[in-house]
Amino acid sequence: MNALQLWTKASRTRLGQWWQLKSAPGRRRMDLALYRISGGRLTLLSGLLPCLMLTTTGRRSGRRYTTPVVYTREAGEVIVVASKDGTPGDPQWLLNLRVKPVAELSIRGARASYAARILDPNEAGWEALWSLALERNPTYAVYRQSKGHAIPVVAFRPIVAARVGGDEPPG
Repeated sequence: MNALQLWTKASRTRLGQWWQLKSAPGRRRMDLALYRISGGRLTLLSGLLPCLMLTTTGRRSGRRYTTPVVYTREAGEVIVVASKDGTPGDPQWLLNLRVKPVAELSIRGARASYAARILDPNEAGWEALWSLALERNPTYAVYRQSKGHAIPVVAFRPIVAARVGGDEPPG
């Protein structure tokens, strides 16, 4: 049994679910600190799941907020499940993206701006991305069960900066 399988199995127990819910805020803070100190090379989930830092703009405050999230890639997009570790409600970063669908992603220390496309469970394309995310991280099934409903998925596509001086791109 590999580490991810063990993590998933533990997440299905009552104790594992309790620990996930109670430790989530502290784990996020520790992940953020580890990521910053290591230049994007380490998180608490290093070796288990790929993790990036997601920075959004607060929908009311206008401040920038950064949080670690697990991701996968598919067809040139970065895919993130808005699971909030199985706790009730949507994560704040998702609520921020609903107002301003642009974010900065830091993947292994490399930062770039991305446009967010939020797929709610009733939208076309959600099922395919959910299945992909579930295949790569089976813990999402536990989170969905604890929430009692399907979880939104966000597809991020890189924003390409416009050329200065009116030059046409090669091609």
